[in-house]
Amino acid sequence: MKTIILLVLLPILFLCDCRRNAELSQTERATIKSDVQRVLIAMSDSMQRSGLPGWISFLHNSPEFKWEFHGAAESYDSLVAQIRREAPRYRAITISWDSVQVEPLSDNESVLTTRYIESVTDTSGVKSIIVGTVKSRLERVTGVWKFYLGHTFVDHGLHDD
Repeated sequence: MKTIILLVLLPILFLCDCRRNAELSQTERATIKSDVQRVLIAMSDSMQRSGLPGWISFLHNSPEFKWEFHGAAESYDSLVAQIRREAPRYRAITISWDSVQVEPLSDNESVLTTRYIESVTDTSGVKSIIVGTVKSRLERVTGVWKFYLGHTFVDHGLHDD
């Protein structure tokens, strides 16, 4: 009898949980949007303090992680290695966000599309401004939002010599 009850109850509980994720309330959606916007601000602050490595703690170290730049996909490990390799080339990095759009998919997943303006100064003092768009997915991992899929598009870059 207990087995039959479990066989009936488990699918019902599963369906209720799936429905819950698909039907976020307006308050839940607003909270997720606010949380993701705070992640962008925290990431900007971290990169301003620590340079390129300031981005690493915001990336989700998972087998599903993939980030694309200029048509080339990077795994978590290859992206982190690239960040660490290039970090010594830059003296200062600031990044700001514009036209931020967050679409919550569930309690623990959202899609982000935003324009960015990045100012980088290399070790010789040459400043560059890079403008583009980021499209990504974030996943909440143990209560913290992390980037796990993304694509960075560069619209243009300017150099101030």
